[in-house]
Amino acid sequence: LLFRLCTYGGTPALIRMVLSPFQANVVRLTLPPAILFALAFGFYKRDGYPLSWSVIQRRFRLEPMQAADWGWALSALIVTFLSIGALTFTAVLLVRAIPAIAPPDFLPPWLIPGTGFDLPLFSSFIGASLKGNWIVVLLFAVMLFFNVAGVELWWRGYILPRQELIHGRRTRQFTACCGCFGI
Repeated sequence: LLFRLCTYGGTPALIRMVLSPFQANVVRLTLPPAILFALAFGFYKRDGYPLSWSVIQRRFRLEPMQAADWGWALSALIVTFLSIGALTFTAVLLVRAIPAIAPPDFLPPWLIPGTGFDLPLFSSFIGASLKGNWIVVLLFAVMLFFNVAGVELWWRGYILPRQELIHGRRTRQFTACCGCFGI
């Protein structure tokens, strides 16, 4: 919901106000997971946990990945990319059949179904030229940090343990199933 609000409401509003499409898209991609990050630590503190690394690691389940975890992650990455490639044609067909679901024109071209992928497409990132523009690398690192840390700390570190209190062992089976179907 946060991503949708930021994309369809926030981005056009920010562009109308003063920001460039690049700046508005950086806000769109960073704000929702940054909110989840802040909520995770806000509720962590509200629950009375001290700000110590060992307690944070234990409470948010920050454990090193094992070999099997890396295997699952790599497999999921491959399946995701293959699925996106295989299902792109359906997105194009759906957008043609139902124009109301067409992506807004302020999104970067690589997010528009049916866009051909070639080298010039990747010479910019969300409307900012990449050549010699190191601020894009820094902003991408910030976006990536909040997208990974915010989502993981909130859902796996804060919400999942609460679900396990209520649903027990079924929680992980249910969340794994939902993740597979994008729910």
